[in-house]
Amino acid sequence: AGGRRCRPAFALLKEHLTKYDLETVSRITSVPVETIRRFAKEFGEAAQIGATISYDGHTLPHPPACIETKRGGSQHKNGFWNVYSIILPNILVGAMNVPGGLLGTHPSGPFGMWSMTESDDGLIVSNLCDVMAHVTDFISTYPAKDVRPPETLELVELMPCSNFRNTIPLLTMHDPARCGIPYTPEFLVIFRFNPLMTTMDPRAVAETLKKVDFILSFAWHIDETNQFADLILPEAHDFERWWLFPANLPAGFVSPGPGPWYGQIVQPVVDAPPGVGHWADFMMEVADRLGIISELNRTINFNTGLFNAPHLALQPDHKYTTEEIAKRSVCLLTREETYNEELFRDGGAVHFYDKTPEEAFPGCFTKARIPVYFEHFIDAGKQVQAITRQLGMEWWDTSFYHPLPEWHGCRAHGIEDSQYDLYTAFSKAPLLGHTISMENPWVDDIVKRNPLDYSVMIHTSAARRHGINDGDMVWVESDVNRVKGRARVTECVHPQVVATFGIGGRWGREKNISRGKGVHLNSLIRFGWDMVDTLSGQIDYCAKVRVYKA
Repeated sequence: AGGRRCRPAFALLKEHLTKYDLETVSRITSVPVETIRRFAKEFGEAAQIGATISYDGHTLPHPPACIETKRGGSQHKNGFWNVYSIILPNILVGAMNVPGGLLGTHPSGPFGMWSMTESDDGLIVSNLCDVMAHVTDFISTYPAKDVRPPETLELVELMPCSNFRNTIPLLTMHDPARCGIPYTPEFLVIFRFNPLMTTMDPRAVAETLKKVDFILSFAWHIDETNQFADLILPEAHDFERWWLFPANLPAGFVSPGPGPWYGQIVQPVVDAPPGVGHWADFMMEVADRLGIISELNRTINFNTGLFNAPHLALQPDHKYTTEEIAKRSVCLLTREETYNEELFRDGGAVHFYDKTPEEAFPGCFTKARIPVYFEHFIDAGKQVQAITRQLGMEWWDTSFYHPLPEWHGCRAHGIEDSQYDLYTAFSKAPLLGHTISMENPWVDDIVKRNPLDYSVMIHTSAARRHGINDGDMVWVESDVNRVKGRARVTECVHPQVVATFGIGGRWGREKNISRGKGVHLNSLIRFGWDMVDTLSGQIDYCAKVRVYKA
């Protein structure tokens, strides 16, 4: 290539993976060698490489097999490479964004709002993250961003290949100087975020919140975190307010593959109490009083696409409500001149149009390549190392910046004390959404009838080894903390795992329904930089524990 001898990325990958023979993988995963071999054979055969299918006048590749994973794999120190290794078989058999394959977040959007293209070196890129920046915290991971001394609490400047770092500010706020942050945060605004419940050791999180001079919290119920607030402003419930439109982000909340593009509306069904409104309307008022309303409106126009329709674009010096912005976005996407009050009278969604084949199966219509060798990680890692060493941050881990998949154990894997012989695992329950729904009395009434919910699930073999019977009250203890719960002995969990559904064990004073129900396994998670995957920005939610009768 270019007059120089090169090796194909696939050749490097094949050679690299020889170090992970079946016995090695079995030791890491606890999956028997024969099961791994059988799975690989069945997956390869099911993929039917070379098979095609006719769709809407096109002959498309049709590998009817794929592997999917969700958030669990990413919540570890090796989060990026964990997930990539799971997805890699799909890439190798061509089962990405094609019929029968894995259909992920739409890389091409409705009305051409975002699209999938080819980079200068032939790799696949999408401007989805840039377009959705106003409603998500995702940032495009390729090409790598410039590395420089940090200015943001998210440490965007030190994570050039990360796209999601929402929990990182808790660590930087705790000790800004350690991370080279040139200021100390003085003011914190919280809305719909409860880090004492949903992140790491709540005692350490509480100490971090105490360092902030003033905390403003918007809330429609009092939770564990906003009890630390200096000022709590009541927020309208979702049934009492507008959301920006579409409420279902087309990137992730429209079913992938064939079907319609549609937009869902969230609008009030009852009036909010007097003086209670949308937190965004309050912040719009703050922007107006600070004299920055013009800059805010310009940003909203750009991020929502309203700048494309001059008659709908926000005017520089006018203060708008969420309702007004939502209605303008409806007009933009439905091609209506004015908002039609009847549009959502009998339904909560509007059909834009049916996806084209190129939008339904974008992997079939591009020559761009999905990387199997992440060459840009090499230079990015060197740049991160140079800047962090310059700042005296020798402790910053850059060992994940390699071009091919590697196994890195979590901190928990390094705990050798034989007393701690089990790992924690979390899973979502169908009826429990985050921590909010646990305060719903109807949901609580159903959940508490399920013997596995609100419990500590332990495998029969582990329970036998520790002398634990079904229904016993037990302590689950890490090297950080311990929590108490009721044991359920079951075959539904891995023999080396204790598990819970949802995030229980709430202690907030106002939690009349959910207080004390279930177990708060996050209390066992260490608060520290050794729990961070500095490549992806994810927190390692893994702890090694021991279990004994209470």
